[in-house]
Amino acid sequence: MNESTIVTRYAKALFELSKERNILEDIKNDVAKILNLCKNKELKNILQSPTIKSKKKIKVFVSLLTNYIVRKDSLAFINLLVKNNRENLLADIARKFLHQYKKEKNIKTIYIASVSPISKNTEKKIFNALSENLDANIEIKKKIDKSLIGGLIIGLDNYQYDLSVKNELFKIKNTLLKGG
Repeated sequence: MNESTIVTRYAKALFELSKERNILEDIKNDVAKILNLCKNKELKNILQSPTIKSKKKIKVFVSLLTNYIVRKDSLAFINLLVKNNRENLLADIARKFLHQYKKEKNIKTIYIASVSPISKNTEKKIFNALSENLDANIEIKKKIDKSLIGGLIIGLDNYQYDLSVKNELFKIKNTLLKGG
């Protein structure tokens, strides 16, 4: 069985079990914390190391997660992954779970890149404009990108609206180079 199938099955099982037990929101919060924790390089090395025994991996993970106050159900799920030698897939399973959660809750993530933090007013205008057209719950993730010079880049699904000064300068440069 390939890793993609394994990731999908574990994420779906956790998702369905969470829904069935009416703890979906709690598990979603835990999974988000776990995914954030998985970004730690040292932890990633521990989880992927074949020389570190499963019991040690569980012990390390549990000690880290107890600081985050996660549910016993989440810890049991991690225990299962380690027991089945699937701990190296934890981050992918977490991402897939969150993707399923957003799909279930009809949440669309809008990515906004700008040179400096955008004002609440600008954020609200973007939010309102997209909310009217998308018929979805909107989640906005912002990023600062000094290379844009000015303006914004707005991303949604596979679409990107580049309203940056950098992009406009690039278009002008190409037009001038083409001689027109």
